[in-house]
Amino acid sequence: MAPSSITRAISGLESELGFRLFQRTTRKVSITEKGEEFLRRILPFYEELRDIKEQLKDDQISGTLRLTANTSFSYLFLNRVVQDFQKKYPEIYIEFIISDKNLDLIEEKVDVAIRFGKLPDSTMVGSKLFDLDYVTCCSPGYLKGKKISSPIDLKAERQVSFLLDRYNQVWRFKKRGKEIDLEIKPIVKVTGALAIIDFLKSGAGIGVVPKRLVENELQKGELVTILKSYQVTPTDFGAAAWIIYPSKDYVPLKVQKFVEFAKLNF
Repeated sequence: MAPSSITRAISGLESELGFRLFQRTTRKVSITEKGEEFLRRILPFYEELRDIKEQLKDDQISGTLRLTANTSFSYLFLNRVVQDFQKKYPEIYIEFIISDKNLDLIEEKVDVAIRFGKLPDSTMVGSKLFDLDYVTCCSPGYLKGKKISSPIDLKAERQVSFLLDRYNQVWRFKKRGKEIDLEIKPIVKVTGALAIIDFLKSGAGIGVVPKRLVENELQKGELVTILKSYQVTPTDFGAAAWIIYPSKDYVPLKVQKFVEFAKLNF
């Protein structure tokens, strides 16, 4: 479209709405706060309308699905699920953003995200995939000759932790209802669980990691769990893996199908 046509269309819409969507200068155009809110609230209706058109046209689930998750979870688990989903729904195009940053779903136009911890954002819709159980573990070589019977014993040990907000300050332990908060000073901090697992396998120290991520290493004996009688978490007890999306109203059919498929495969 010609720029002049776009300008007239925006001006007409602003006149109809009664507020400005964009701030304009001779050098820059930027969206206003009301423009962002209008976009956020109108997107679900637009997606629903597009899905209705697609369904009535050929009775096929189609379109582009944008999803995001962190690196470790994607490579260990989600890649396979996404591949199987695309095989089942070949008319859906996948845009998979693998990132250890919590992307803004609205700003990045993301349909679905996987998040960990407590339900991340009350403005989003969240459906639990599974409870997030953690284990305290290290390599057999690191543990050799050590006697660790209490979380307090970990103060004298080398600690490996996540370089993420709320993950690298305290490990919380629980036994028979009694909680112990252990302040930590990690010798190594990294952003991804895969890197933490590598450091632990090499004997760098002790870490608290999701059990689901180290099941193979535990079975092979590359890692061993310690303090088995204690529940542990690097954030909060009751954490889980969540599949979230921006709105509960007019959820596109492609999002509904992916959420259903993911929950069946975890």
